[in-house]
Amino acid sequence: PAATVAAWAAGRPAAPVQHTFKTLRKLASQYLLAHESYFKHFLLTDRESYQDYCRRLERTNMWGGQHELLALSHALRRNIVVFRHDMSQQHFPDPETGPVFEGPPLRLSYHMHEYSGGEHYNSVVSLQDKARRRLGRINSDESLGSTFAAGAGAAGA
Repeated sequence: PAATVAAWAAGRPAAPVQHTFKTLRKLASQYLLAHESYFKHFLLTDRESYQDYCRRLERTNMWGGQHELLALSHALRRNIVVFRHDMSQQHFPDPETGPVFEGPPLRLSYHMHEYSGGEHYNSVVSLQDKARRRLGRINSDESLGSTFAAGAGAAGA
């Protein structure tokens, strides 16, 4: 992750990395902290400072939403597509305001109050990619490979 952070700071893609929910949380937190002037107005609360919010994002299973996905998209230099419960799609970053990154998008499904787990995101892998992965023919960085909300399909509220 430190190499990934250095890579986005230099404006170049990082080498493929197999991320866990912990490394993704750390990456999102570091990106949010590095771009405080852009994000803080959307994430400030009366309960905690912006820095405390980012630290809590990194260290707990608190909910990660649209701002955190936008931060991850930029930090990873990858487009993210979220397939929502109403069959709509949400893109990070927004293709109309850019930038649009090269390569296949990372795919997530958004679940709202499924199985009493609250709102959460899960990674989505096509059946073809799943078969290629089983045969060892897919780059580990082609999907997030974990749930961003809490790492195992459950979410904080």
